[in-house]
Parts: sequence; structure tokens; C-alpha cells
Amino acid sequence: MAGMDGIELAGKLKEDPALKAIRLIMLSSVTDAFQNSRTNYSGFEYYLNKPVKLKQLFNVIASIVGKPRQVASIDVNLESFKADFKNKRILIAEDNKINMQVAVYSLKPYCSNIFMAFDGKEAVEIFSKERVDYILMDVQMPVMNGIEATMQIRQIEKQTNPGTPVKIIAMTANTMREDVEYCLQIGMDAFLGKPFKVNDLMNVLIN
Repeated sequence: MAGMDGIELAGKLKEDPALKAIRLIMLSSVTDAFQNSRTNYSGFEYYLNKPVKLKQLFNVIASIVGKPRQVASIDVNLESFKADFKNKRILIAEDNKINMQVAVYSLKPYCSNIFMAFDGKEAVEIFSKERVDYILMDVQMPVMNGIEATMQIRQIEKQTNPGTPVKIIAMTANTMREDVEYCLQIGMDAFLGKPFKVNDLMNVLIN
């Protein structure tokens, strides 16, 4: 911006005790802006490339309000992602077979440990038997929905006291603010609006 750029403005905000709690999101058309060392120390919690989609921006804001985030780029380094996730164990809970295929197809090149559940009850049963690092949880499912499944999984964790709680990511086409807030309130960690792109899925996994 003219006169004062966004990074300088962010620095001044963070220096002011009355303003330093303000959450900051960087919007930039420079694809490697987040790599700039000035950016990493300016207090930004998330980074988005312009042009930004409305749903994408909404989900980022909702995630930041619900849970603090680290600076992340929308452009995922595929080799780094593959190295980080090759040994991860991911459970996909989705009743729609096409959506399930899309999620599996997106993750298969990077992670071979994928479990599939076609309703919430199956998801809880698999979680009870298998060690899982991430759960992609569809909110609307038959037999048991994703909300109830998430609450049961969190209850199991309270009883077993795992070292690291499983990261549960809500998947739903309902992107209204109250839907996002409710997902976070009942124990989900992040929110992924459907339909999603592969890069969106990777970003929500690494953040």
C-alpha cells in the first residue's frame, strides 16, 4: 500500500499494547510474500494469495476466531507435504461415495495409511481400534452424524488420555458463521467447506 505497507502497519499494531491482540491476515499478490523474513515476525496468523475467494477468506477468518493459527501459505509445497504425511494415519468419514473417492484420491499420493468410514458410527468404531492422526469428518451422515461422532471421540480421548488428541476437520457445504462456530465449539479443530480443492485440503491439514 502507498505511504505505509501492510508489514510495517502490522509491526506498529503489535507494538501498541492496546492493539497487539488484533488478529492479522496477510493478503498479497506476491506468491512468496510469506517467505519474507519481515512477514514471519510481524504477527500475521495466516497468509492468502490474491485474488482471494470469498468462501476461502470466510473459512480462514472463522478458523482464526475459533483457534489460533500459524502463518501458512495457500500454495503447499508438495514434496514437503509428502515427507511430513507419508507416515500419518488419516480417517475419512464421508457417506457420499464420490466425495469419499475425491478425498482418497487427493491424499493417496502422499499418505498410504487411509481409513474409510461411511457414517459416524463407523468412524467412532475405527477410532476406538486404530491409532489415527487426522479425521476428515463429514457433518451430515446417516446412522450418526459428524457432530455426535466428534463428541464421542473426544469423550473416548478423555478416558484414554492420549498424548496428542486427534485433529478433526469438519467437511460440510454449510459455511454460515454459526455452522463454523458450532463445529469448533463441540471439539473440531478446523473447517473445510465443500466442494474443496486438493490444495485447500492440504492447507487445513498442515495448519
